[in-house]
Amino acid sequence: MRMSNRLPHILRAWAMLGGALALLHGALFVAWNALQPSTKTSRDIVPIVGLMVIYTLLFGVIVLWFTIRLGNVTQPKAYRDAQRNGQPAQARVDRIERTRWRIERNRNLRLRTRPRRTEYVMRIWVMSTPPYEAEIAAFLSADHAPDVGAIIPVKIHPEQPSVIVLDEALFPPTNR
Repeated sequence: MRMSNRLPHILRAWAMLGGALALLHGALFVAWNALQPSTKTSRDIVPIVGLMVIYTLLFGVIVLWFTIRLGNVTQPKAYRDAQRNGQPAQARVDRIERTRWRIERNRNLRLRTRPRRTEYVMRIWVMSTPPYEAEIAAFLSADHAPDVGAIIPVKIHPEQPSVIVLDEALFPPTNR
């Protein structure tokens, strides 16, 4: 699936995050005003600390929910299923072109540097029974992009033959 096809779903997820955070902060403001905190007694600190604990927990839940949702949006379920349970096949690259989407060089949680990756759209000839033509998109570094005429390993979704992904077990997994 091309990044331009995923973009509306990603933007919707960001909008939902913004809305959830706006609601959370609105609720915090209303609750703070309802408590009417004063610095006169030490008893007033207990409800304020409780409110801050609840706020922090809800903020963490919203960020976790967003992270999971964004991960699911960037790679739809059918493509994850194809990567896990897809039928292995081979495909010949008939045409390959770079799009303007890219992921800059960055570090992962283990502090390993990942190279700059660009989205490549490939027109492939899937060598299965029967053979057919399809289009796939993947984020690859420049040195892992196949040439025209190259044979690449792919996986085909069992129920949806139009859903095809690169086989990460046999092809360098640079789109992580």
